Amino acid sequence: MILANRLGLVLVAIAIGSIRLLAQGVVEERGTDVHSEGLHYMVAFPEVWADDSEKPTARPMTLFLSSRSNATIHITTPASINGNARMDRTYTLVANDVLEVPVDVAYMSKESQTRTGYGIEIVGDRPFSVYSYQAWQGNGEMTRHLPVEAWGRSYYSMNFYQDRYGSSGYGFSYRPAQILVIAAYDDTFVSIVPTFHTEGGADLPGITKQTSGNIQLNKGETFLIKGAIDVLETKAFISDLSGTVIAANRPIAVVSGHTKVAIMRFPDALPPTGLAMLEGCIVRNNVHDAMLPVDFADTSFVTVPAMYTVNRVISSESSGQLGVEDVRGDVIRFVATQDNTTIQSMRLDGSGLKTIVRLNRGATWLETTVESATWWTSTKPVLVCQYGKSYARMSPVGGLHKDPGQGLQGSVRVEAGMPMQMTVPPVNRWVSHAVFHAPEGMDNFVSIVFRDGEDAMIRLDGARLSTSLGGSKRTIPGTPFAYIRASVSAGDHVLASESSAVTWMAWTYGSLDGLVSGRAYGTPVAVGLTTPCTDTLDVTETLDCGSGNAVVSLLSGVETCSHLFAVYAESLNNYRLEVQSELPAIGRTAVYTVRVEDPQQNATATVMAQSTSGAFLRKTYTYIADRLQWAPAALQLPTTTVGTQQCSTIVLTNERTDKPLAISALTTKHFPELFAFTPSAVTIPPGGSIEVQMCVTASAIGAFTDTVIAVLDCSSLLTAEIVIRAEEPVIYAGDVSWASVPWESAGIIKVGEIINASDVELVVQDYDSTLLKGNFLPVEGFEVPIVIPARGRHTYQVRYQPGRVPGAPHRVEFPWTSTATRVDSISVWNGSFITNVGDHDATLPVEFYPSPLRRSDGHGLQITGLLEQSQASVFDDLGRLVSTTTLGPGNNTLPASHFPGTGVYTIVLQWKGAYPVRRRIVVWD
Repeated sequence: MILANRLGLVLVAIAIGSIRLLAQGVVEERGTDVHSEGLHYMVAFPEVWADDSEKPTARPMTLFLSSRSNATIHITTPASINGNARMDRTYTLVANDVLEVPVDVAYMSKESQTRTGYGIEIVGDRPFSVYSYQAWQGNGEMTRHLPVEAWGRSYYSMNFYQDRYGSSGYGFSYRPAQILVIAAYDDTFVSIVPTFHTEGGADLPGITKQTSGNIQLNKGETFLIKGAIDVLETKAFISDLSGTVIAANRPIAVVSGHTKVAIMRFPDALPPTGLAMLEGCIVRNNVHDAMLPVDFADTSFVTVPAMYTVNRVISSESSGQLGVEDVRGDVIRFVATQDNTTIQSMRLDGSGLKTIVRLNRGATWLETTVESATWWTSTKPVLVCQYGKSYARMSPVGGLHKDPGQGLQGSVRVEAGMPMQMTVPPVNRWVSHAVFHAPEGMDNFVSIVFRDGEDAMIRLDGARLSTSLGGSKRTIPGTPFAYIRASVSAGDHVLASESSAVTWMAWTYGSLDGLVSGRAYGTPVAVGLTTPCTDTLDVTETLDCGSGNAVVSLLSGVETCSHLFAVYAESLNNYRLEVQSELPAIGRTAVYTVRVEDPQQNATATVMAQSTSGAFLRKTYTYIADRLQWAPAALQLPTTTVGTQQCSTIVLTNERTDKPLAISALTTKHFPELFAFTPSAVTIPPGGSIEVQMCVTASAIGAFTDTVIAVLDCSSLLTAEIVIRAEEPVIYAGDVSWASVPWESAGIIKVGEIINASDVELVVQDYDSTLLKGNFLPVEGFEVPIVIPARGRHTYQVRYQPGRVPGAPHRVEFPWTSTATRVDSISVWNGSFITNVGDHDATLPVEFYPSPLRRSDGHGLQITGLLEQSQASVFDDLGRLVSTTTLGPGNNTLPASHFPGTGVYTIVLQWKGAYPVRRRIVVWD
């Protein structure tokens, strides 16, 4: 498994790092890198306070998700107080493609200072990025969110003054600034110190400016703060919430901006007087972006003015007309994080820095007309935000009418544009890779700032900037920086450096001008998440057969700036990674487990551990599976008798030539109690072979399959497949009959049969010799033991001698003792005699042959000696009648079809005036 930390300072070249072989199967790589994506996000949507006439678009709220590599993400809504339909779904991200996930508008925060459960948690197995996008008619904005790993505990907000639109005749709509707080952990205590009074709500009353309000949030909960409406402070910067302090005991996220505002000041209606008045909502937009924590503040920034279509004509004619404040350039806002902070900018001619302002902690400053790309510097860390301005150019006709049911009716010749808000990351948080999405139906642009000359190493959608957009490059005099502004098509775009040492910053933004339903958006494409800090990462693991636990630790560094950023798998091949803790909660230590999923296969894993400083430690774990070959691969043993042992030889070969193979035990998968192996444990040298004797004793009748298992150090390998069939012998002892033997005869010899109807050997061990006297005498074939092979038969001869004393017919049931436990082990010998020539035995006049009867011979059962027509009935061994037929006098054949299958049958012959004659017949196949 590999553990790696891709944290690095954006301003410095990336250290490739050193690679060490720590032990067999473990390789370590150290270095520094830049990261701009995370594994864990909690996002939320601030309020779009639209006019009654402004309707949501077909997809008013959307998440844009992307990753540099293929990733799996899981989206949930974890807050217990969430009353909306829950989100719980897994998605697959394709590298550098943007996945769009719609979100129900019920997840938009609207209630001021009321705890809501609208946080959307997104967790991935690889680093990825998240944008949120809102699109209403007349409203729209985009936010590039920070992962939870990069959240801070202290923020300053960026907002704007309270605004309004409308008229005294139709009424005014007042719109305040807003701040949205998102929690990712339970028991998050948040303190808010606003710069203007807040509205208050169900869970926290309104907060007076410069006083503190406190709220406790749990995982997935959101808390919206809106400025209090004060009609006397409309469009006055005293009502601006910018600089509000939001602090917490645990990491939080802050999305800050405005519910609906014009930048800069615009009249309530356009134009403000006359018959063509149109409500001023068409130049007001919900503007916001994700705030950077105070930890991300720094001293060097570059801003690039936003680009618009050629239809937006900005001139002195546009500024100041009919109450419109200056519409030239952009607004740049600064918030100081420390006292005595001096902010400077490079002069336009590059001749040197000029001082802009000196600020104390929490104070803000606006540069309201910035028309050129500018490098800004400060003596102490600051936070920076950029606002695109509203725009209007009017050719009045008609009059103003507002009907919420019909929408706005007014001059379609009013050219209008809306503002947007973008966070400006400092130069030390520039990045080398980003994926962004330009929405459909908008005029979309990108601004890119970089070190002059490095545009040849930066590609937009695969093409170098120096060749595809080189004609658009402009340098910033007096600085090492240059920039490009360009329009981009709707869809996905990839901006990436050829080397991670080449860093830059870019913003994606766009607008839809000239329409009542216009909107705008803007946000940085990425933010570098590394923090300058010196620390050392270490990973110690305890592995057994490639699997085990690892502890990631920061051994040095300052706790205020250094903690673990992420632990994740860069690649997993037959490995599984489990990280046991949420990194921001544990700070400087993490535990993970690497586990080989199938120990019979090779496995590799690369695990990356990252620190917030940019230090990384990548570990690659390699597991080589033992390889064992066996011959034969499958073995079918001869059918054997239950209880009889059979033995075979299996050859085992160690296929690995680099190490011996230790087999601690040989057993089988299903019936280990039946098998014995010699030897049962062995070590096979590299590339060597060994013979193992396997003996098996079947314990029951039937066929079964088992597999030999070789128990190794790290796995158990299935080897040879063994097929075994066990039977018990089946004996059929045939009957013998003598009919009408003259009483004075010296005896007639007949042949009897014993049939083995099984596939295993039958042994006749003994018989009752006391029965071999008197009328029935042995001739031959009685020497025991008698061994009858599978499906074989044994014949014997017995003599019947009636004797000289007339009497009843003679009958003997002669039992054979054998290894069989079924079916028929008794031969019945029947003898009848006559006293004078011409007489016949009325009781036993007939003979049956052969007995036993083999159905496959096809001859049928021969019945001889019938004196008259008879009825023949055949019964099975359960006494059920299976066939009947009529036989004539003399000799007859009863076809084998009268016997349905193998078994013992009874034939009953009945004729008029005589007792029935019964004979048992053994039938087999």
